[in-house]
Amino acid sequence: MERGRKDNPTNPALVFAARHEFEWRAVDPLLVNDPQWQYADPTQVINVSSGWLADGWNVGVFHWTQLADDDDIAASWGTPIHTEAKIWTADRSGVKMRWRKCNPDNTLIFEERAAAMPTKPVKNLFYDAYKAALAQYQGSEIRMVGHSLGAQLEVATAKLLYDDAAWPANRKPKRIALVDPYWTPPQSVNTYKPEGVAAGELTRRYVRALIQAGVIFERNTTSEVNENNFGDTNRELDSLISNTKYDTDYLSGPDKIFDRHTAGFKVYFWSRAFAAPDECAQHSADRCSPTGRRAQSSVTTAERTLALMNPDGDLATEDGALWEQVAGKNTAIPEDDAFKCTNACTQNVLVSSPASAFKSPIGEVFQAWLPSDLYTVQTINSLPNAATLDDTAILVLALPKDTAVVSTLQAFVDQGRSLLIIGEHAKYLVGAASSTRPYAATFGLPFGSTALLPGCKLTNQVAIRGSMLGFPNNTVVNVAGVNTVSGGTPVLQTQNGKTVLAVLPEEGERRGRVAVAGDSNIWQGCADYATVNKPFNGVLFDWLSGRF
Repeated sequence: MERGRKDNPTNPALVFAARHEFEWRAVDPLLVNDPQWQYADPTQVINVSSGWLADGWNVGVFHWTQLADDDDIAASWGTPIHTEAKIWTADRSGVKMRWRKCNPDNTLIFEERAAAMPTKPVKNLFYDAYKAALAQYQGSEIRMVGHSLGAQLEVATAKLLYDDAAWPANRKPKRIALVDPYWTPPQSVNTYKPEGVAAGELTRRYVRALIQAGVIFERNTTSEVNENNFGDTNRELDSLISNTKYDTDYLSGPDKIFDRHTAGFKVYFWSRAFAAPDECAQHSADRCSPTGRRAQSSVTTAERTLALMNPDGDLATEDGALWEQVAGKNTAIPEDDAFKCTNACTQNVLVSSPASAFKSPIGEVFQAWLPSDLYTVQTINSLPNAATLDDTAILVLALPKDTAVVSTLQAFVDQGRSLLIIGEHAKYLVGAASSTRPYAATFGLPFGSTALLPGCKLTNQVAIRGSMLGFPNNTVVNVAGVNTVSGGTPVLQTQNGKTVLAVLPEEGERRGRVAVAGDSNIWQGCADYATVNKPFNGVLFDWLSGRF
């Protein structure tokens, strides 16, 4: 196994294996030195290992090119059945562990002499090379990345490592990425069946065992290489570890299937140089509301990757989800990517002191219209730590004023997530005001807005004054149940039979005032705030769900 330029035994380590015949540049011996090893976009020449090396990672590559370059395409119906068999067995009939070599006249032949062939399958050769390369490793994080057939090779080798009780725990992989993995068609009579089952099924069995041992998995799909009976889609694996599906529209030439296939590991490695992509929840055909959480990439934290792999937090269930790309589809660069979650994706809402938070008028409205099919509410007793916030779409706080947490809250807002603060925190963020007025502040609503909403109450009447930034087309807020407004320009419209008010801010001020009425209660402003003169039986604050 070849090592990269970094060789610090205490730094995190990346170990990569691929099925090399698809794209020989992927395993060029100059992987980490030659900037031309990677073409995620045919118009760009980028060394995608640079982000890992810059972050201090050790980078190792397991080369098995000459063993992988095997199959007679005509005889195998275009599928690499012999190469896959070599991963699992050294005794494939008629194949054994033969390997390609180059004659002096530059022709390629198979080396099939028994004395010249390995006696172990590739998974065991990888196991031996892995242990030799990491025998002195003293760090705490090893990540395996397997592309194409290399994905099942990584899983098979990881199983050997975890079955080896004498091998130190810190030298076993903690995270395994399966990037556009490939398995041969299980229905083919020529496909080798390791342990009596298809390789895709055995991969799932091993993945289950490794998950129970604490390994975190991730999967991405960039091509149709497993479709149309050319391979095994292995969708059952998605229920175990989830799947992030890329739409690589920028690769559309005559070899687009193979180009998109090899893009899998290139995009994964390149993503190290950028922030983790945004996640959104699509509630209608034209709206994908940011959840404030991160989707999957190589830079996504282990904690978030575990949550993506196992949305309900119960390893005994198989509830993996599918994330599909909705932005950045026409470019190779990962920087502009975003993904929507298509199933098994509830958004977490953390609420501190629910009794206090939901007693306020704004809190009551928020609680009443928080759709249970989109959000899971959890109670917290104090400001959560950063790892907890990473999985949170909306944070509701009713805590005493504490300036020490403001920076944490600001970081939460900067990530585009929603924040509702009720009480002294809101007053502190809003600025000086009468201490008798209850305040609420919201930031980063699901539309991608940034809002600051102090509220004041007269008896059972409440008005909300909004200082808004960041809505598309300068829209301040969308609420149902409003019939008058002062300050800013009101725009009334009807969507799905409900009245919606979009208030545009004053020119140059980006500020608008909005008063709302819902059910049979009158919500009225105080001081110079806007006033609603009569009740309106509409849906109040349904914009929180991103649906109309």
